[in-house]
Amino acid sequence: MEKSDERLNTFIIFAVFMVTLLFMARVISLVLGQHINFRMRLAFDFKTKGQKDKRRIEDKK
Repeated sequence: MEKSDERLNTFIIFAVFMVTLLFMARVISLVLGQHINFRMRLAFDFKTKGQKDKRRIEDKK
């Protein structure tokens, strides 16, 4: 009986550890995804802003 209780406890600890790792990986991937989307949006805004400014300068000529 003690052997099976020990195995059950080991399995429960392992399962909790794996669930925690999966949760942390999910949170990290979400945070990185948001960060990358934000950076890409910033770069795109700068690019389009530069193109618009260039068009305005060409329109003035």
